[in-house]
Amino acid sequence: IGKHTLEMIEYFLEKTGGKISMSPTDTQAALNAASFLIETNSFYMEMFDHPDEMKKLLSIITDLTIDFTKKQIELIGDALVLPGHGFASSRKFTGLGMSSDVMVMISAEQYQEFEAPYLQKAGEAFGGAVFHSCGNWSNKISAIKSVPNLIMVDAAFSQETDPDSNPP
Repeated sequence: IGKHTLEMIEYFLEKTGGKISMSPTDTQAALNAASFLIETNSFYMEMFDHPDEMKKLLSIITDLTIDFTKKQIELIGDALVLPGHGFASSRKFTGLGMSSDVMVMISAEQYQEFEAPYLQKAGEAFGGAVFHSCGNWSNKISAIKSVPNLIMVDAAFSQETDPDSNPP
């Protein structure tokens, strides 16, 4: 998938002459990415049964995400806009937009333990962390705001954009 993504970046740069702005691919936060690798029931239990192993996996995913995003940014060159991932993006903005949809399924304390450190680390590599999650995560606002280098947050506030939207 990564190779295909890089090939698509090259394709669109060639076809547009680099005149259309482009951001890195739809980046998933480490916890989201891990949830794609581990069967759902086991995934949530691993946080309780093997927290250190889960954190090791999240650290590896974060490092790979940073490396892959740097490759994309290098390839995109002057057409780059940040933070990407559906956020308002610009050549003047910084940060890395990441989706953290899994966070609606865990407690605020688990979010701070299993996601926030890796969101922070990935964000530091690109000028700040930029958070997105579908669903109603309003009970975790304090946990999200605790991420040290958080620079932007995205949330749905209407039924038209998310069937379980956040209260305004």
